[in-house]
Amino acid sequence: MNLDKNPKDKAKDTFNVFDLEEIKKCPYCGHSKKITVFDNASDLAFKVAPGKWNYQKCSSCASIFLNPRPNRHTIGNAYSNYYTHSGAKRSLKIRLWDDWYDLNLKELPSKSISFKFFSKLIRPILQEPEEIRVLSKLRPGRVLDVGCGNGEILWILDKMGWSCTGIEIDSAAVQAANARGLNNVVQGDFEIVGQYKNYFDAIICSHVIEHIHQPKKLIQLIYGALELDGIVLLSCPNATSPVFALFGKYWRGLEAPRHLVIPSEIALINAMCESKLEAEIVARKASRTFGESVELLLGLTSPSRTIRAIGRFIDKVWSAINRKRTDFIQIIAKK
Repeated sequence: MNLDKNPKDKAKDTFNVFDLEEIKKCPYCGHSKKITVFDNASDLAFKVAPGKWNYQKCSSCASIFLNPRPNRHTIGNAYSNYYTHSGAKRSLKIRLWDDWYDLNLKELPSKSISFKFFSKLIRPILQEPEEIRVLSKLRPGRVLDVGCGNGEILWILDKMGWSCTGIEIDSAAVQAANARGLNNVVQGDFEIVGQYKNYFDAIICSHVIEHIHQPKKLIQLIYGALELDGIVLLSCPNATSPVFALFGKYWRGLEAPRHLVIPSEIALINAMCESKLEAEIVARKASRTFGESVELLLGLTSPSRTIRAIGRFIDKVWSAINRKRTDFIQIIAKK
């Protein structure tokens, strides 16, 4: 494809030029000055959205955003065969969670002494989901997962005694969640959050806000749906990630064109404070994107265990050396 084309023309493979919208100001801070990071990003991760895409960086808050971008009516074209489509599986990961959190899941095989030993041995090595780790320490109440995917996290929280509600735009993912027995997972976009007022004790928003056209509006709706003293667990890619700085358009966290706006830490914290949420960054942990970014750079069509193992090691070393700049932002906020 000719890279000298207008950015709108590059995306015409899937999205009609009239179905794209241009952004005049940063969706987080409203600053109008921006610079182009690159203009030839593509869907390297899932290869379901043809076209070349333009990413720009805000000169004020350092957030990055797709510009032009598919509008709210056409963005769904980028989500066929997306990973939230996968159904309910009783994987090793679920068995480990069952052991760690004393869930006593009857649908799983009984745990042998050797498995219990293996579980305790591997727990310090694996990364537990922040949402489960935090909420397992609280008294169960009402929890909402915005963009819950196939309901894996809600399924575990349900076993812990939480009253679970999920919102998911992908109908196939909703069916997968329902297959887990999660009957209170509904299909729709983030604006459904606005139907709830002072209702939830906890709201999860894990790797969702980067998919949203109006991220600050989502934060405002989350604030309104929370009970007083309720908490928000929010995570997303980091626009100032050192892995992004190294790999550019091959960064696994970019995921063009589904990731519309990727904030910097300061931009996200400021947006939450503007919505009267008391927010703080939780301990930064290593991620898997270094190895996955190497795979995208090399053009591999299937995962490499060796590359991912090396990548995880590099991620952990970097996180230990420099905790101020990691790949993902993880925030806990309180109303």
